[in-house]
Amino acid sequence: MAASSLAERLKSREKAEKARRIPCPYRAGDVVYVISGKEKGKFGNFQKYVPKKNQVFVEGLNLIERYVKPRQDINREGGRMSLECPIHVSNTAYYCRSCSKPSSLRRRVQVSEENGRKSKTVTWVCRRCGEAREPRKKT
Repeated sequence: MAASSLAERLKSREKAEKARRIPCPYRAGDVVYVISGKEKGKFGNFQKYVPKKNQVFVEGLNLIERYVKPRQDINREGGRMSLECPIHVSNTAYYCRSCSKPSSLRRRVQVSEENGRKSKTVTWVCRRCGEAREPRKKT
C-alpha cells in the first residue's frame, strides 16, 4: 500500500511541475531583451532553454566570475573564468526586428483542410505588429 501511494505522489508531483513550466517560444539566434534584473535593458542572442527551471541562457549576459584550479586531466588552466548564468523566461522578451521593439510572441493556429484531412500550422507572431517569425528551416 505504501508503494502505490508513493508512486501516486510522485506522479502528482511531476504533473504539478509540468503545469508550472512556461513554454519558451525562442529559438537559437533570436534576439532577446532583458526586462528585469541586473541586466535590465540589454539585448543578446538566445542560446539555450532549461525547461525544468524555466530559464534561458542569453549570450554575453548575466556573467559571473569564478576562480578555478588548474587540472591536467581536462587540460584546464587555473585562474579567473567568466561563466554565463541563466535568466528566468519571465524576465525576458522577444525583440521584433520589424517594429524594433521588445514584445511578446503569440501563437497563431491555422487549420486547413486538404483532401478531406485537417492539418494545423502553428506560427509565432509578434504581439505589436502581427508579423510572423520566420519558419524553422528543415534540414
